[in-house]
Amino acid sequence: MDPSSRPPVPPRALALSIGALVVPVVAVALFPDWTSTDAGMLIWLTALIPAFLLSYYRGLRGVAVALSGGMAVITATQLSIVLFDIAEPNWTLLAAIVVTYLAIAIGISALSELLRRERQAAEDLAMVDKLTGLPNRRHVEGVLEREFAAARRGRGLTVVMFDLDHFKSVNDRFGHVKGDLVLREFAEVLRQSTRKENLSGRFGGEEFISILRDSDPVGARIYTQRVLDALANRALPTGQQTASAGIAHYEKAMRSWEVLVDHADRALYVAKNGGRNAMADAPPYTDAG
Repeated sequence: MDPSSRPPVPPRALALSIGALVVPVVAVALFPDWTSTDAGMLIWLTALIPAFLLSYYRGLRGVAVALSGGMAVITATQLSIVLFDIAEPNWTLLAAIVVTYLAIAIGISALSELLRRERQAAEDLAMVDKLTGLPNRRHVEGVLEREFAAARRGRGLTVVMFDLDHFKSVNDRFGHVKGDLVLREFAEVLRQSTRKENLSGRFGGEEFISILRDSDPVGARIYTQRVLDALANRALPTGQQTASAGIAHYEKAMRSWEVLVDHADRALYVAKNGGRNAMADAPPYTDAG
């Protein structure tokens, strides 16, 4: 997992980690006789708290950071022993404690990483259309919300709605297995045609959507025509398959991304009513729709 995708370490956990590293040093300075006994050695356990906390929040990198802090504590304690002529602790017992808890911390880190990967996989699955492998409607709506907010701050935004022509007849003539194949083929056309900074997804049924950032009208039309041509020229067992498309651009009068999508959807049906295998641009938007 990308470390940047991990949740931040809570401030309280950081404060507790720092406090846990300070405790042994202070204890050695204030209670040298007690900390040199086997019972007093237990105070060193507090220096291992950061390894537990940071291994959970930062995996093996967190263990490394915690151990660095632990080494600093041991070094500071050794200096205290030399400077103040304090009885040395049982280093053998201390080493055994450190090794044992290091193993436990690494185990926690590995388990934490496994759980995070499984959770991320489940979250990714919930955002992907199972049939086509494209982002599903839930994912698309989340992106639309973010991009619409960015458009209100001045960035361009264009939405293209695609709908497969006469798709119902494909299912009726060839069956749903071949119909699903057509959907997957069109998804592949979108995947190959859509730039990384943009997004294409399945919006529902045979309807797909492309979200284009900072695309001008000419660029949006070029992209849309490229998709339509690629599909029409694709060899399919069901014969030639075409699609229609509606293009809408963000305008300041639009109150939400739903309005933008609806505007593109209306343009889509203009293309369908005009003969299909075509695109249509939405007219300038007004509050009346």
